[in-house]
Amino acid sequence: MYALPVILLGRLHRYAIDARRKNRTWHYFAWSAVAALIATILFALGTAVVALFVYVKLWWLAGLVAGVLVLPIVGPTLVRHVLVRSARTGSLTTSAGRAVPARTRRRTASSPPPGR
Repeated sequence: MYALPVILLGRLHRYAIDARRKNRTWHYFAWSAVAALIATILFALGTAVVALFVYVKLWWLAGLVAGVLVLPIVGPTLVRHVLVRSARTGSLTTSAGRAVPARTRRRTASSPPPGR
């Protein structure tokens, strides 16, 4: 039941990004508004389910369900702002626990040249 709206949310987000890339401002705003509406409905549904579990004294299940329900909504933002930013600043660590500066990492064929 929860998977279909999450898939729909991802598809609408993709449509909004494609519209922005094609310089169609109104399409971008329309797809973004519909995606925000779906995300709001998902949030309300998830909050109601968690509140129900807390009400019937299944707080441990409420915590688990809250984590699972929030992850698809918060996940892309966390990836974009936490993981990508830490990769750009060079705060990635090796398996030995030492920090590897960004300028000493090897470039791959798909990575941009330095300075960009």
